[in-house]
Parts: sequence; structure tokens; C-alpha cells
Amino acid sequence: MYYTYLLTDPNRMFIQAGISNDLFNTMTEATIMKGNTTTQSTLNRMVYFESFLNKDEAERRFIELSSFGRIVKERLIRKTNPNWSSLHQQFYTAQHIKKAVVYA
Repeated sequence: MYYTYLLTDPNRMFIQAGISNDLFNTMTEATIMKGNTTTQSTLNRMVYFESFLNKDEAERRFIELSSFGRIVKERLIRKTNPNWSSLHQQFYTAQHIKKAVVYA
């Protein structure tokens, strides 16, 4: 599974597109790096993501997301995440839910 995502900083000044095959580890690294002072490392809030089954589709969407202007990116984010909440914890919970097995 491949993912495209949009990251932003806590002040929502910068929005950057990215692509990954392991979204949880990508976000964990971004969160750990938030103590650095460079602009790239302050982009530690995942506010939008899409999943794809193959790499080619994900790369096409990444190129498309990267070419969008700020207004289009903001509209995408607000459709699914109107409060611009960080989706990192929700993604982690969805990926690591253990299902109970019931024996009858």
C-alpha cells in the first residue's frame, strides 16, 4: 500500500505533499524531528492522506498534489479535516487495532 499525504506546520503557514509506503514511520520521524530549526522539520502535522494499491498511481497523485496551489490544497484538507487536526494518531490507531476472536 502506498500513500500520498499533505503535511503542515502548527501555524498552517506551509503545506507540503509527500509520498510513502509506510506512512506511520514517516510521520513518526517527522514528529521526532520537530525540535530542529529548519523549515522542513517543522512540517510535523499530517492533515490529509490518500491510499493507493500501486506505486504508479501514488506517484501520479503526488505530482498532481505538488502542482496544486495553496488554495486547492486547503480545499482538499477542509473537505475531510475541517479543523486541520493531525491525523497521525488516528492513522496509528486504525493500523494497530487488534480484533478479538470469539470462539462459540
